[in-house]
Amino acid sequence: MLYAIALIVSKICFALIVVIWKQLRKRGVSTVSNLSLFSFSIPVLSLLGLFLYQTNDTSLSTEYLCIVGLWLMPVFLSNVFDVYLLRYQSLTEQTSYKLTAATLIALVIDILFFETKYSLLIIISSLLFLIGGMLLTKNKPKVLLSLSLPKVLFLVTLIAALDVAAYAFYKQGLLLQESLLFHIAISQSILFFTFLLIGFKNMSADLRAKKIYPTDIVRLNLLILIYLVLEAIVVKGLPLIIVVSTSVLSLAIYLLFDLRFKEFKISSKSVFALLLITLGIVLLGVAT
Repeated sequence: MLYAIALIVSKICFALIVVIWKQLRKRGVSTVSNLSLFSFSIPVLSLLGLFLYQTNDTSLSTEYLCIVGLWLMPVFLSNVFDVYLLRYQSLTEQTSYKLTAATLIALVIDILFFETKYSLLIIISSLLFLIGGMLLTKNKPKVLLSLSLPKVLFLVTLIAALDVAAYAFYKQGLLLQESLLFHIAISQSILFFTFLLIGFKNMSADLRAKKIYPTDIVRLNLLILIYLVLEAIVVKGLPLIIVVSTSVLSLAIYLLFDLRFKEFKISSKSVFALLLITLGIVLLGVAT
């Protein structure tokens, strides 16, 4: 029950983060500037890490630091490509494509390393997500910016692969570190500092131009702190395929946002696409 609650709340938090990212992208905030906003959480994470290091049985072994280093690259690239695509895709469309690749890749990894059984339903659901996403792409209003379908599929598949790799390394890091909170503090401080190094100039310019509001900073950093704790609990206690596939919990929030801001046209084609995605969700739920 604890894992289920943590999973649901973490997915809602991340969905809200993505919605804020999307709003910032629509205001012209750059990709690296978006990610740099998480740097406002660094003082909190650093103080937490220092406190835990002095009071708990924590360690920074060479093996653990290597795992964190291996995790840093895929999670950094995944976030950069993810925020970049928000300028060109609706949230529902992007999630459909990501679920296509992520569920398949996660299934393979779980079969190879975590002894999860093969499931034909997961493969079928992935195909439904793919078809649904392609229909939404074809039904996009012409006034919106767009990328070619091959480029979209390549980037989304790359993001999904990077996400799954990041999850796998993050899970391994959790197994090597006794303190869950210490692992969060160390790994995320390093990641957010990397974001800051690369995006500080862009973030400063966007703040001066008032493209970013103080409420955006507060909401983003509160949500990410809650999300990090809950997601670490979930990743440590559940198979990878369940963690990845339950991204469908975010789809309801994304769909409401897309409908509100007319990110795709309401037509028989888009309704059929949403039905396919819904059927994929049902099959994925049965399979996991």
